[in-house]
Amino acid sequence: MEEREDHSRRGSVQADDGEQSDRLDRAALDRLGGIDTPEGRELIGELIQLFRDGGNEALEALRENTAQNAWQNLSMTAHNLKSSAGYLGATRLSELAAQLEQQCTARTKDVQALTATVDAVMTSHARVLIALAALADQLAER
Repeated sequence: MEEREDHSRRGSVQADDGEQSDRLDRAALDRLGGIDTPEGRELIGELIQLFRDGGNEALEALRENTAQNAWQNLSMTAHNLKSSAGYLGATRLSELAAQLEQQCTARTKDVQALTATVDAVMTSHARVLIALAALADQLAER
């Protein structure tokens, strides 16, 4: 527990697994009202729940659209994930989703690269969920 609090004071909240690239940006959380105010904690808690709820649908859409070579749908899913991840300060996930969105809109598609990016998005998403669970625990303790 103390480790998470120390990370949040230094500018990030991260999963306990030590994945530095999938930490949550404290500045983004502060823009939402911060974890230091009751209103901010409530808003962030609600956004975490929305992100969790929509996560399974987004990942399933990524899988299906990749398997079907449905690039426009994949691009829209990546765009939405990019925005929601960025809003919560999941910078790495947002960057990967942006990369996927660009790959989908390229004239020529490199299916192998697209698949690798989808895999990276899914891995990052799982790590972000761990970081969000840690943050939710931290918010509940305040």
